[in-house]
Amino acid sequence: MKYLNPISTLLTLLFVGVFAWNGMAQFSEETLFMVNNKPVTVGEFDYIYQKNNSKDAYKDKKSVRDYLDLYIKFKLKVEEAKREKIDTIKQLQSDLRMYRQDLAKSYLTDKEVMNRLVEELYNRKKSDVDVSHILIAAGPKAAPSDTMRAYLQAKSIQQMLEHGQEFASLARKFSSDKNTAKKGGHVGFVTAKLPDGFYHLETAIYNTKPGNIAGPIRTRVGYHIIKVHKIRPARGMVKAAHILIRKAHKGQPDNKAKAKIEDIYKKLKEGATFEELANTYSEDKTSNRKGGEIGWFGINKFEDAFEEAAFSLPKNGAYSKPIETSIGWHIIKRLDKRDIGKLTKSLHSKLERKIREDSRFEIAQNALIDKIKSESGFKRNDAGLDKLAQQLDKSLFSYKWKAPRVTMQETLISLGGKDYKAKDLLNYFKRNSAVRLSMDENTSVKEGLNKLVDAFIKEKAIKYEERHLEEKYPEFKALMREYQEGILLFEASLRNVWNKASEDTSGLRAFHNAHRMDYMHPEKAMLATVSLSDISEKYAKKLYKRAMKKGLENALNKYRKKFGNLDRTNKGMTREDLKKKYPSLDFKKNHATDLHYDSAVRKASFSIITGITPAHPKSLNEARGYILSDYQVELDKEWVKTLRKRYPVKINEEVFEQLVQQHGVK
Repeated sequence: MKYLNPISTLLTLLFVGVFAWNGMAQFSEETLFMVNNKPVTVGEFDYIYQKNNSKDAYKDKKSVRDYLDLYIKFKLKVEEAKREKIDTIKQLQSDLRMYRQDLAKSYLTDKEVMNRLVEELYNRKKSDVDVSHILIAAGPKAAPSDTMRAYLQAKSIQQMLEHGQEFASLARKFSSDKNTAKKGGHVGFVTAKLPDGFYHLETAIYNTKPGNIAGPIRTRVGYHIIKVHKIRPARGMVKAAHILIRKAHKGQPDNKAKAKIEDIYKKLKEGATFEELANTYSEDKTSNRKGGEIGWFGINKFEDAFEEAAFSLPKNGAYSKPIETSIGWHIIKRLDKRDIGKLTKSLHSKLERKIREDSRFEIAQNALIDKIKSESGFKRNDAGLDKLAQQLDKSLFSYKWKAPRVTMQETLISLGGKDYKAKDLLNYFKRNSAVRLSMDENTSVKEGLNKLVDAFIKEKAIKYEERHLEEKYPEFKALMREYQEGILLFEASLRNVWNKASEDTSGLRAFHNAHRMDYMHPEKAMLATVSLSDISEKYAKKLYKRAMKKGLENALNKYRKKFGNLDRTNKGMTREDLKKKYPSLDFKKNHATDLHYDSAVRKASFSIITGITPAHPKSLNEARGYILSDYQVELDKEWVKTLRKRYPVKINEEVFEQLVQQHGVK
């Protein structure tokens, strides 16, 4: 038996894979067709075809050929739009710029880091964590000395905990969070994501094992020391309704309120509906008119007793026994419940939006900035920046600051093939007052300058990346082309087809005259339904027989003195409608349904066909909508014929065959 060398085999497979991939990449750059000598590649066509046909893409050769013809027409119209200089319209250029800015946002972060942040947030949201904390306050504008003092105090408390002192007693004594200090620092269960500015605290909470202590952790309000008690599966969200009987005094026992809620609970058990009871008895004026519905909520929205009862209900429609809170007594009904579920594309987008609104977004953006710097030949002249700092003072951080004249000509920052000197930085500092004014009196000139330079580098790096998005991301390029050509197509079609059809009244009239037989009123039977009151059965039968022989009008005139009142409705009905509603009726004049006579009230009724209206053409006004639509189709066909003569089209049939074969289409 001949044995294969595993290393040799692996290398062979790798080379085959690389060559196959390279072959596919090269094929996507092949020209599939040309319009006015402008090439359209296989890759462009394949992208748009698969996007618009989804699961039906490459079903058969004819469908691919049909779409190719459709895309050629599209490209012809885009070419015409450019000839008409529609692409120079300022409003369209502005729309395109706005679209590019919005689209670029999702590309101007490090995708890998963003995906990691989304997965991290998703995994955290699957758990609730019971936590306590001790806060030593130090706000974002605290003086360095105050910040250091707060940090040292937090470290001191941490050491006390390590030497066995009780967390709760230290929280009562030292914590700046007065709401939780009286409860020994106990916050309760929390879930991600925490508010903006607390990402590092959230990370510490989720990374600390139950029973352990972590800290100090810096947030925008100070230094935290945390203790994690336990972790449970996330409760998610619940939609509920409640019936509330308020206490006379908040936080005090109330036997009358208790007795009243117990009586309501008894009615509920006896079969009264929750909604009726909420509407009649609930003292929550914002929800009682809605059957007690209070909507969706998660943890920490209401008191523990209320939350525990709501989330403990086993199924939709289940309701609780009476529950006491500080404000009163409740009966709670579960309407719906939802967990976080799987990380679908939709949920991924939702979580990404939340991250973009949060300071943790800087993690993804900073990772991108670092990547751009490494790709763009970034250089920073720290010695030159120190010289610049020596020529500045703390007035830099004031609103009225004016840039000093500097003679420095050396390059301070290089990025993307551009060199930036002191003058460029000072101009940026002048217009970017938001960063300058964010500095306080405790910030040194050198520290403030570095923050401003970092902001400058970030701005230039993002602009550099934005200019190269089409080169780096084929999908971005495709989306931009799709949008740009889409608006060109719309405007060109508006000029050459839609507006033309609406404004060309003589052309529309001529089109209608040439296609009159395409817009027809169908053949209809005129059906009269009559009701005769205060008539004897004898005369009702005579009138009915005469109507079928000589017509309804003749019969009514003959026997008018024999009945009291006449009610009559007339309706035109097609053969199909008549057959459905009156199966016994033939589609002919004077054919009638059976006579119905009610002797108790001396009333007779029947329906009869009084005439047949033949099919006939609709007038222009009667069918204007349909005619206008068809006229637009006609104009579009003529337009495409003209464009095919104006702009030569050439299809590379060999490449087309390769394309369909590549997708297994015969």
